[in-house]
Amino acid sequence: MVVSGGLASDRGAFASARLVSTDHDIGVPLVLWPAENARAARLQDAGLPLLLLVSEHEPPPLSAYRFMDWVRCPADPEELVARQSNLEERFVLSQRGPRPHLEVDTGRLSFRHASTDLTPSHVELVTQLLTVYREILPRSEVRAALCVAPGDDELLASRLVRVRRHVREVGLDIKRVGRVGYALEPIRPD
Repeated sequence: MVVSGGLASDRGAFASARLVSTDHDIGVPLVLWPAENARAARLQDAGLPLLLLVSEHEPPPLSAYRFMDWVRCPADPEELVARQSNLEERFVLSQRGPRPHLEVDTGRLSFRHASTDLTPSHVELVTQLLTVYREILPRSEVRAALCVAPGDDELLASRLVRVRRHVREVGLDIKRVGRVGYALEPIRPD
């Protein structure tokens, strides 16, 4: 879908938006923000994915809702398709499949027919990620689990690389979700 439209500068909301069907008709609705915040809340309450089109003069909502993303307007059509595809994939994956198992005492992570041993610091993070499996663990909680001070993004990134290396051995990945956190998900086969 492609979005075109203008902004009503006096209200800070979209004056109009027109959806034009393309070859990539994905089932993730586009929601104007903040003009359609009630619709966004209904979709969220129903547990459905949504992509917010944020007015250029409005702040995006702060939310840890796993199946929501946002893009500032005017939006590039390719970015819309990519974000919709990502949301749809997350949603579909969340609806099915086996769950990983972690033996906290031994640090043994198992998923499907594979297993790996985690270090004690990795066990702390993976334990928290498993409590919200396929959902978002806020960035602040990831930092705390890995003993990384706020603002030390390089240290956070390097520690996440190490944990990812281990969880990928069993077919899982830790994915960054927007600007709010991380989610433990199965690796999608190519």
